[in-house]
Amino acid sequence: MKILYGILPCGVNLVKWQKRNLSECSICGKRETIAHLIFECNYVQRFWPLIEEICNVDIRLREVI
Repeated sequence: MKILYGILPCGVNLVKWQKRNLSECSICGKRETIAHLIFECNYVQRFWPLIEEICNVDIRLREVI
C-alpha cells in the first residue's frame, strides 16, 4: 500500500520528511525515488528477470506502480 500512496521510505521521501540529508541511492548514487528503489537501480535490476522467469510473467514498472 505504501507504494500506491507514494509513502515508501526512499531517498526522496526521507529528505522530504527530514530523516536524511541526501536523496541519492547509497548503492549507485542516482536519485532514489520509489521507482528507482524497486526497479531502476542496477542492484535490483538483476533480480527482476529471475522473478519473471520463476513466476512466468512480465513485470513492468507501469503495471506495478
